[in-house]
Amino acid sequence: MQIDSLRYFVELAEASSFYAAAERVHISHQGLNKAITALERELGVKLIDRGRSGIRLTQHGELLLSHANAILDEYRLLVDDMLKDTVGTPDAAKQLIVHSTYYPLQVAAGINGGELIQMHSIADEMPISALLDAAESSSGEELYIADMHPYHSDLYAQHSDLAFETVLRTRYGFVVREDSPFASKEVLHRDAVANRPVAVNSQHDMASYTRWLFREMPLKAVRLKATGPRMLLEFAQGSPDRLAAFDSFGFSIAETDPYMPTDGLVFVPVSTPESICEVGAVISRKHKPTIHIRYVIDALKRYLQESYPEHYARYPIQ
Repeated sequence: MQIDSLRYFVELAEASSFYAAAERVHISHQGLNKAITALERELGVKLIDRGRSGIRLTQHGELLLSHANAILDEYRLLVDDMLKDTVGTPDAAKQLIVHSTYYPLQVAAGINGGELIQMHSIADEMPISALLDAAESSSGEELYIADMHPYHSDLYAQHSDLAFETVLRTRYGFVVREDSPFASKEVLHRDAVANRPVAVNSQHDMASYTRWLFREMPLKAVRLKATGPRMLLEFAQGSPDRLAAFDSFGFSIAETDPYMPTDGLVFVPVSTPESICEVGAVISRKHKPTIHIRYVIDALKRYLQESYPEHYARYPIQ
């Protein structure tokens, strides 16, 4: 019996659907069905009843589920004990190569990395199109991290052999002073800010996303273009009439940094659902991640959720 078989079974039990569970574990529907059938054959019992409305666990399935969860918990503890003292060492750094788009690298730079896994071997920053191409031909031994905006959907759809595992959800919006007329708003409508003095991130990917998000009502009073978060925040500090483009998680990080000028500032998201972005691991369906890569993804999720519980409560990843 393989650990993956147990993990597949637990995901299937939680999702109550082969299609939903297959998406979660990054394999095909047929592959998941084959794995569950093999598990039933190995144990000599029927684990699930298949129906048009989904699946239902049998009595034996319920029994296996209780044991499977305990076994998977013990396995995670085992992997933690084996890897926690080696990840971040020179030898481990040679084994772990991380490819990332722009935004995740900025997040990593802003986080206190004392308890976070040290990804010493970040190979390069890649544009999203190049990263997806590289991930699709990956052997599963390198980690690919990307930010997925809604305007990437067509590009992502061209890579059917890839799966995306969300680590973080964040939302585009603006930082304003507490005495700004916008500070009391729950959301900002794009037409309300189109003519206001704003500062925007000029990095290529972020600038492209901003143009796309405001494609129907372009920002007409861009007063500052900068890639550094400090300059954007300082711009917003200058007047209650100013707005600085930011994202919700980026502002959460800035608020914990004593050197960032966030006093008296608040973040207000843009109203459209298109302002929501997901950050996560891009995984090849053909080559499952190594145990080291799997550990990194899971540990990163745990670290961020424990360090920023308020943000994850507002923007849950599941």
